[in-house]
Amino acid sequence: LWHNSLSIADAVGLPVDSMQVEVRIGVPHPEKVDKAAVLAILPHGTGTVTVVEGGLEIANDAGTNSTVLAHACAIVRLDV
Repeated sequence: LWHNSLSIADAVGLPVDSMQVEVRIGVPHPEKVDKAAVLAILPHGTGTVTVVEGGLEIANDAGTNSTVLAHACAIVRLDV
């Protein structure tokens, strides 16, 4: 998220910090997501984070480790 910059606020004459960002994350273990850390990387505006069970966890052949995939989206709103 910190590498992205949305220029829509500038295009409509609003400050970038007026953006309201809603982040939704689906991950196998929602309780392990640090919502404050996610909010801390938002480049502009104020935000909320919702974490639900989802994503994917794939165990290795030995069953000793796994790969975890999280799915996320950011919904950006401006009051115009």
